[in-house]
Amino acid sequence: MLNSEGVCRAIAEDFYDAHEVSDSREIVRVDPTSEENLPGITSLTEELKKWEWNFGKTPKFHLTAMRHFKFGRLAVEMKVNKGRIENCCFLLDGTTEKLFELQSSIIGSRLGRGDMKQQISESQEFGSNSVDIVQWLDSLL
Repeated sequence: MLNSEGVCRAIAEDFYDAHEVSDSREIVRVDPTSEENLPGITSLTEELKKWEWNFGKTPKFHLTAMRHFKFGRLAVEMKVNKGRIENCCFLLDGTTEKLFELQSSIIGSRLGRGDMKQQISESQEFGSNSVDIVQWLDSLL
């Protein structure tokens, strides 16, 4: 039967073999959430969960992508800086038709917070296709 104890022993044995350790040692389990074992781990964990850490420190980047949907081909260009969309342009079917209302509502949105998802879902531009577009944009960002 496979269990965590057996896996730990197998890993330890392979480590001993790979590093030519002749005497087996006791395997010490460490609780990765324990302040006693890892002082400061709780505050560090909380910091790393924050939007500011995950997105707010992101360097400036430019994204260009295109995808075919049921309603036609949609292209997007975005400029993002420190996790916020600075500029956004949607082009539908390669024309100069721009979706101004949606674009302007997305500018300033924060990545990873659902801001853009909400704006696209509330927009009337794509109707029932909004879910597909949100999933596509989420996969890009």
